[in-house]
Amino acid sequence: MHTADTASPARPSTETRHIVRHIASSKILPPALVRADRSQAIAAIVSHAGVGLSMRVLGLVADAGLVLFAIDDLLDERALTLDDAALRIAQYTAVARGEDCPEVAFDPIARAITDLRRRLAMTDLRGDLLDAWADAMARMLAGMGAELPGAPAPAADLDAYLATARDSIGVEWVALTAWIATSASETRARLPALRRAERDLSTAVRLANDLRTEARERREGRANAVTLVGD
Repeated sequence: MHTADTASPARPSTETRHIVRHIASSKILPPALVRADRSQAIAAIVSHAGVGLSMRVLGLVADAGLVLFAIDDLLDERALTLDDAALRIAQYTAVARGEDCPEVAFDPIARAITDLRRRLAMTDLRGDLLDAWADAMARMLAGMGAELPGAPAPAADLDAYLATARDSIGVEWVALTAWIATSASETRARLPALRRAERDLSTAVRLANDLRTEARERREGRANAVTLVGD
């Protein structure tokens, strides 16, 4: 997945600065896995989308954003073969589901996923929303896997493309992180309506991302929503 870089505001808000400081001090990932240009972008997105939420929630969502981009960078760098990437995707999916996966016990991204799940479990005492959260991560990872070079031929029409591409962008997974952290009981009660809203939001973010990265992806021979629709 090629994720568009997000422009940060010229004058960061106080909340944005707080989140930047949180990201700078976060221990969820080693500093080597956090690209410098990501911090301000994640902080801008989280502070604008989460106006009025506590720093506990915003910090958790910012950490989820760091993990999302770390996975995206790992798969985009193409240091892994297709088989190795598929294996790592399966392992991260197992970790998100709370399964024991000793093969990645010392993998920093796997440990970060475990940490996020542990923190959400403090809010979702019944654990049913954690299952939905893990399912969302599984869809996100599967969508990323479908976009890897050498993966099966991409979808030939827009609807088929969006069926997985809207998941690979990670909005559903990050949104569920925010909703559960804010209020597990309210999320549980309103989940069908939240899911409908999320599908529209994920589609919009995917299309916006594809509009911004279309020229680069066209040069690389990658399909996206713009190239599928055509001139």
